[in-house]
Amino acid sequence: MGILGGFLMTVYNKAEGKALTIDAQMVAPINFPFPVKDLNSVKHGSLAIAVPGFLPGLWELHRKYGKLPWRKLVEPTLKMCQERITITKHLYDSIYMNDRIMSDHYLRELFEDKETHKLKRIGLLK
Repeated sequence: MGILGGFLMTVYNKAEGKALTIDAQMVAPINFPFPVKDLNSVKHGSLAIAVPGFLPGLWELHRKYGKLPWRKLVEPTLKMCQERITITKHLYDSIYMNDRIMSDHYLRELFEDKETHKLKRIGLLK
């Protein structure tokens, strides 16, 4: 689960003695061939993509149980996205170990040091 993935949560309401499951998994393209006959045909391209359900799942959870304004919850993330993020050791290792990230033009532009043409070091990323 994560922002680019799905969302599945079971909430137990003790006062009511009831459980609720919020299922907001990823959704496949409408023309996704099911059952899949050729696995390679859905590994790359438009059929390899899915619409993430994580944010709609969080919104549904907030709609049902949230106490704070939605804006107050998302503003720190918006600020981080607009200003900068920190490349942690875990993020660095994840990028370094994944050849596909550095072969993607847009991600490489974000994570590559323009002078050295190597992966940016651990620390702040602007």
